[in-house]
Amino acid sequence: MNMARFANAVRQQARMASAHEALPRLATISSYDASNHAVKVIVQPVDPEIGEQESNWMPLGAIGIGNGWGIAVGPQINDQVLVVYENGDFSSGVIVSRVFSVAQQPPAVPTGEIWALHSSGSFVKMVTNGDIDVNVAGNLNATVGGNMASTVAGSATVTATGSATISAASAVVQAASIKLQSAGNALQKLLNSLFAQWASTHVHSNGNGGANTGAPTTPPPASGQTSIVQAE
Repeated sequence: MNMARFANAVRQQARMASAHEALPRLATISSYDASNHAVKVIVQPVDPEIGEQESNWMPLGAIGIGNGWGIAVGPQINDQVLVVYENGDFSSGVIVSRVFSVAQQPPAVPTGEIWALHSSGSFVKMVTNGDIDVNVAGNLNATVGGNMASTVAGSATVTATGSATISAASAVVQAASIKLQSAGNALQKLLNSLFAQWASTHVHSNGNGGANTGAPTTPPPASGQTSIVQAE
């Protein structure tokens, strides 16, 4: 046997051996076990003579993993995935990626941007100009176990169409100027009323012989120095 025939024989034997190995396949998710981050799938396309055949449980790949932590996205039934088989064993499948399809269209993410989108409409987008755009369709809940610091190089605006509450054991507000505004002038009316009452009733010690009088013998009302405004 010459070398060419020998090489062809080797290739033929290799093809025959690999025919019994399972190659990577596209499939759709049919079941999901959230506790183990595992799924069952139906390999596509379905053989019409056999019908749909559900696989055994197989691990669902993740971007980052740890012992009880990581980056995990719960799949939906009928998500399209790519399955590979360890050592070609059809019973040892692993999901290595999820693949958009005609039935599940991808979002049009511009080059270089990173988007995390939710079906509710919430999203986090890292866009090309360096901005981070966030939209929360429901509530935004944040719990900080330690301290929190926020530094803004430009201006900062917080707007609430409803009420706003800030609670703390103590609070310090520092600024070159502070303007407190109330739509109904409730704060201004309160302070003016208290000051007018104090101004009309307070007295000074006698200056004697035309000298300057002393400080008011009646201090400003303590109720006018509230937790909202207090002069130092």
